[in-house]
Amino acid sequence: MPRHGKYPDEMGERAVRTVLDHGHEYGSQWEAICSVADEFATLSYVDWFNRRRLHAVWSGGEALHVVQPGDWFSVICLWQQATFAGWHINLQRPLRPSRLGWDTEDLVLDIEVAPDGSWALEDRAEFEHGVDGGYFDRETQHAVMNAVEEALARLGRREVPFGVDWTVLPELARGPVALPDGWESLLS
Repeated sequence: MPRHGKYPDEMGERAVRTVLDHGHEYGSQWEAICSVADEFATLSYVDWFNRRRLHAVWSGGEALHVVQPGDWFSVICLWQQATFAGWHINLQRPLRPSRLGWDTEDLVLDIEVAPDGSWALEDRAEFEHGVDGGYFDRETQHAVMNAVEEALARLGRREVPFGVDWTVLPELARGPVALPDGWESLLS
C-alpha cells in the first residue's frame, strides 16, 4: 500500500472522502475535519486534509493573487463570469523561496470583502481551535491578528489592490498558468 508520510495513502484518501461526503452534517468543514481526524486517529488533521487538497481544481471563477513581500496575507481579487465579485484576504505566512518558486502556509483565518468594501472575518473559530490545539503558537496568533489589522487598514485607505478599478477583468487574469509535467514530484 503506497504511503505518504507515516500513514498509508488509502487512509488519508478515505478520510478526505468522508469529510467531503459527510461535511454537510457538521456546522463547518473544519468541524468535519476534526471529527474525522479523531475517528481515523491519523496525523494532524490539517496536514492530511491539505495534502490531499493539493490536487483540487479551482472552480471559483477568475482570480488574481496579489502578494507583497513580507506580508502575512495575500489579497485575491475575484470575478464571477467576468463581473468583479470582491476580494478574499487570505492570512498566510510570508512568502519564502522554494524549489517550486515561492511557498507559504495558509493560516486558516480569512477576510471576505465585498466590492463596496464591507467585510467579514471568516473561520475565526477554526483558527482559535488551531491555536488551542497547538497547531499555531502564540507568536503566530499575534502575527496573524496584526496582519488582520494591517489588511483592514489598507482596505480603509483604499491602497492597492483595493483602490484599483477591478470592474474590468484584466487580461492577465484570463487563464491559468500552465505548470510543467511532473511539477508535483518536486513536492517530495
